Amino acid sequence: MLRTQEDNKIATDFIKKFCDDKLSFNDDFLGYVWIVAKDIIFYNYSDLISEYLKLDCSLYPTEEDIQTVLKTKRGIVFIAPYRLPEKYKEFFIEIRANNLYNVLTTQDYLANLNKAKVLQDRLGISVIDSPYKLSDVGGAERLKSYVEQLKVAEENGFKPKGIFLVGIPGTGKTFFPTCLAGELKRPLIMLNLEALKESGEPINRLNEVFEYLNSQNEKFILLIDEIEKMIGKADDPLTGRLMTILSALGDRGSEYKDLQIMIFATANDLNTIIDNQPALLRRGRFDELFFVNLPTAESAKDILRIYVKKFGLEILFDIFNIEDLIAEMESKYRSFVNQSNRFPYTPAEIESFLKRLAFIRLTKEELTRQDVFEAIDLIIPIVKSAEKSINRITAQKELFIEI
Repeated sequence: MLRTQEDNKIATDFIKKFCDDKLSFNDDFLGYVWIVAKDIIFYNYSDLISEYLKLDCSLYPTEEDIQTVLKTKRGIVFIAPYRLPEKYKEFFIEIRANNLYNVLTTQDYLANLNKAKVLQDRLGISVIDSPYKLSDVGGAERLKSYVEQLKVAEENGFKPKGIFLVGIPGTGKTFFPTCLAGELKRPLIMLNLEALKESGEPINRLNEVFEYLNSQNEKFILLIDEIEKMIGKADDPLTGRLMTILSALGDRGSEYKDLQIMIFATANDLNTIIDNQPALLRRGRFDELFFVNLPTAESAKDILRIYVKKFGLEILFDIFNIEDLIAEMESKYRSFVNQSNRFPYTPAEIESFLKRLAFIRLTKEELTRQDVFEAIDLIIPIVKSAEKSINRITAQKELFIEI
């Protein structure tokens, strides 16, 4: 089935290593082993496993096969792509087998399947090479300073657990780790929580994600966006498993001791977490917890300059100097901001405002002061459109380091 003699040797060596690592029992072992394997080589080379354990090996067992074996009291190895039925777990040693090509099975490899698509379909993760840098982030100086310290500590042996970012929607909680990944030249791993929960076996899927990342000799940034969407009640096993993983990261006893990862978890709705899983926020799960607030007026200027450059709108500063433009935007919506020294627009809304002006300029081939005033009227910030919700969110900022 494999393409070359070299491929066959790779497969044979892989099976032998699997046996040495996972099946090193006593010489007189006569127990029952169940191997959960998705890779076809475990079926094509089952004779090697049988020879190693000196036990019969049976593929794709039925419940009748299980009952027959248990009655004969003879040891056996079952290999199947599915899990052992729950009611037989006390009789068997169940072992999950890795694939020959990491996330790719041998059959994926032979079919030339795209690794990124397989990761998305099978594990619910997207791997992104970010084109952004921290220079693309306006403001957030305390967070930038913290990750600089974290980088130095990491270079000296510190194993980070992660950073928790909560705050107002549109303030760059997702964009920051995206830029950090580009700055550090590390792949950004985005965990799809909906795919995880809808997989039918969310805990197994979560384990597979961390097993895959643990097997890679590479540093990653892992983003769990809007983590509140995966939070269940206090006794939810998926949340419990995630908290166990987060608590053990970087510890000597961690089951993922080879993991080279910096985790960012973001949340908009803190109440869901506080009401159902407040333990997620305790110290030890994350290295630090930040509240991402509205930008200050000074930060808003930096953000505005970044997006003026992005959209090629330097002409805007021929119409307004930046101080007057910031003052005009602020005066329109200042009454809806319940905090001092905070600008009413989020970074995402500043981007939308300038994108609107870029659109107008392209359609009219010019830009006027009236166009700017109309865009300010049109782009209504969330502090006005969702005033009560935003006030409720900002009331929780005292629990975190504010940026």
